[in-house]
Amino acid sequence: MEPSPTVVDVGSPGSSPQAEYERRAVAREGRVAARLAELSGPGVLFLHNRLLGQGRRDGDLDHIAVTAGGVYVIDARRYKNAKVEVRRNGGLFSPVREQLMVEGRDRSKLLDSVARQAAAAWP
Repeated sequence: MEPSPTVVDVGSPGSSPQAEYERRAVAREGRVAARLAELSGPGVLFLHNRLLGQGRRDGDLDHIAVTAGGVYVIDARRYKNAKVEVRRNGGLFSPVREQLMVEGRDRSKLLDSVARQAAAAWP
């Protein structure tokens, strides 16, 4: 009787880095979810990692907080030890313009992204 051939799973290119990325993303999401629950108290219901539309390409909502005062979209970003500030320019003779600054760089587009997510979630 001949021994059966050994089957080797060759996998697919890029699957190992993708699996590591997904493992880290789940761990990071879990830490953020735990911290949000800790900071908010018992009267808040959280929904985490919800897809928009029909699939991943339509985007997702990192966190949704449902409270007696409203529903909030939370888009989590990782800027370790970064200085974050809101700059307000204008007024009196020109419209007030707000900028979200992270480490001195204008990241106001992040606010536009959250506004689009909220609009997509509650049209």
